[in-house]
Amino acid sequence: MLRKAYEYKKRRKAKLFRNIGILLFFCVLLIGMVLGMIIPLRPTVSDQEKRELTKFPKIQEVSFLDGEYFKQVDAWYADTYPFRDELLAGNQAIKSLYGLHTEQIHGSVTGGDEIPDVIDGGSTTEIPSSGGDNGSEDPQNEENTPVQTSEADGETVSETEESTEAESSEPETIGEADIPNAGGVVADELKPQGQGSVYQDGSKAYALYYFSKNAADIYINAVANMTSKLDQTATVYNMLVPNSSNIQLSDEKIQELAISDARKATDYYYKSINNISGNKTKTIPIYDTLMQHKDEYIYFNTDHHWTALGAYYAYTDWAKVKGVNAHSLDQFEKMQFPGFLGSFYSTLQSEELKNNPDTIDAYVPMGTNTMEFTQTDGQTLKWDIINDVSNYKEGVKYSCFVAGDNPYSKIENPTITDGSSCVVIKESFGNAFIPFLVDHYQTIHIIDYRYYKENITSFVKENGIQDVLFVNNLDAISDVEMMNRLASIL
Repeated sequence: MLRKAYEYKKRRKAKLFRNIGILLFFCVLLIGMVLGMIIPLRPTVSDQEKRELTKFPKIQEVSFLDGEYFKQVDAWYADTYPFRDELLAGNQAIKSLYGLHTEQIHGSVTGGDEIPDVIDGGSTTEIPSSGGDNGSEDPQNEENTPVQTSEADGETVSETEESTEAESSEPETIGEADIPNAGGVVADELKPQGQGSVYQDGSKAYALYYFSKNAADIYINAVANMTSKLDQTATVYNMLVPNSSNIQLSDEKIQELAISDARKATDYYYKSINNISGNKTKTIPIYDTLMQHKDEYIYFNTDHHWTALGAYYAYTDWAKVKGVNAHSLDQFEKMQFPGFLGSFYSTLQSEELKNNPDTIDAYVPMGTNTMEFTQTDGQTLKWDIINDVSNYKEGVKYSCFVAGDNPYSKIENPTITDGSSCVVIKESFGNAFIPFLVDHYQTIHIIDYRYYKENITSFVKENGIQDVLFVNNLDAISDVEMMNRLASIL
């Protein structure tokens, strides 16, 4: 009898504790839901991912009636949950404590557009005109110029600022004492470069490539039309750089991730451009060369850019097309900057990436290591082509190459006096490549089309430029807005 009474009390006590536990669980959920709906508590920017988070949608009659509005609210709620960065970082830390192998994807895996087949002498599809006024020789009309978005930081740059051409003002020389934090003027202003979808496999991450037909056709027409406009004036070269995933991942993984075929895309770009320009655009076929060196350190582990070694192999292909002798790596002074944690780490905040930082190898040109560049505010500064970034923050060490991303830069090599000149039109992938060009030209003009505002074709003609070289990553030229931006200033 006593045993039964004891068992009864034990069951009642267990039931009571269970009910209390359930009640507390639902109270925590309720409190979390209430706190989660308090908009001031929800983050608007992710410091880890270096991006703005989803904004609360505005009510529109159409979206409200068809249910799309509630999907947008759901996306906002999931993307802006309080303490999301802390929770993400905690999740990565827990995984590392348990020794779990991290394999994850950041961004969408939807696949790109179908890449059309192209035959020599004509495209199987009609390529529409680009977003820019490529038929005009005059600088672009600012009223028709799209607002540009920086790849580096996602900030919008107004197109109403004054010209940043370097010759407009006397350059200012910066001394060590003028640089806060041992190199801060450039370093503090730069942010880790942004990128699209990212695949991480353990201690290395890869940038994924998805082809955009619309963006491709804008780029194709822009380059082809510039070639035509510069006929008998300058030679136009075009170099397209594949992403790390296309070169270094297995065929099985590429298929699993639905990555676009970079070789076929490159072929589409090159053949289409030459079909329009009459084979007058010089293409730099670097894809096979990079594939031959795929097992070497040609792309960073924690960043979406190629290394200087990858850029060097591309430089040897450029030299073949140009008809000059490429310098060997051992002819250059080599500088090393360890501890680089790039855009992938900034996005993923992975402990495995953090524990596998990159080392940047940089090769100093033989003729000169001096350049000048013009910032977005119009200020012109003297700098080193390969700058010592040993004391820079770990996320901005890639700025050791040509002072990072600026509207306009200029390099004068005093050891060459033949009047040779080149304009390099690029985004950030061009930075590691340009130092190898220095010893082949008297003057190199560097234009980052994301920030530059003047008409480049006019600049080439007015300054008697002999060569024009496009150096761009395939992912960068898959952005329609960015390609419209490029087309508007060619």
